[in-house]
Amino acid sequence: STGYFLLDYHIQRIAKSAQYFGWRFDERKIREKLSRLLPVEKHFKVRLLLSSRGDIKIEKILLPAKSTAIPLLRLAQNPIHSDNIFLHHKTTQRSIYEAAQKNIKECDDIILWNEIDQITETTICNIVLEKDNRMLTPQKSAGLLSGTMRQHLLDSGKIEEAALNKHDLFSCETVYVINSVQ
Repeated sequence: STGYFLLDYHIQRIAKSAQYFGWRFDERKIREKLSRLLPVEKHFKVRLLLSSRGDIKIEKILLPAKSTAIPLLRLAQNPIHSDNIFLHHKTTQRSIYEAAQKNIKECDDIILWNEIDQITETTICNIVLEKDNRMLTPQKSAGLLSGTMRQHLLDSGKIEEAALNKHDLFSCETVYVINSVQ
């Protein structure tokens, strides 16, 4: 297919963050620039960067071939703090995620957890647990970025928010990692 998967969700998220940080945001200009890139082939992702002045930079990045391997996940060594504002907005400020990845080897991604042992997300994906015939994702208040795929699945009623602790990872039927790119 061509076009942008979940574009309206991506636009809504960047608009909320721009408003929160007091940055200039011109939705028409963003949509116009994105439309100039079309069609976008399946094996590319598009990264849009918005500066505080409202400048827009767009990158088209070739994606590696999809792996069918089940990802190996490990728990972060230290908790994140749920009130850290950079967990709630998609920014280039990634020090929280980089710190979680430090000193943890031989895995595909790290599961973050907060100061009260609630799981939140991984360094690049949201988490969904299949537990008791329900599809559950951590509550936003736990300290996470509400990804566009997560929000789409919440809005469509396919998943629901719940307070999930580290022990839920080991008592659920399945752990899914989701994002709009993968």
